[in-house]
Amino acid sequence: MLFVVGAANAQERAQILEAIFDLSREEIVKRVQAGTLNKIALGAHDYVYDIFPGIEGAQRPAGRS
Repeated sequence: MLFVVGAANAQERAQILEAIFDLSREEIVKRVQAGTLNKIALGAHDYVYDIFPGIEGAQRPAGRS
């Protein structure tokens, strides 16, 4: 994850960090669909929270909400 944040430009970095620490997945998806958030932010969020869209039952229970 650090490599993704480190390689991102300032705008992408801000979006990635906001997606990981401040936004719900639902809000991230809405913003990506509206074109106001880069899709990389959704990927980063899903990576951090072990979410694997399209693979049924693939999210590990980690006690996160």
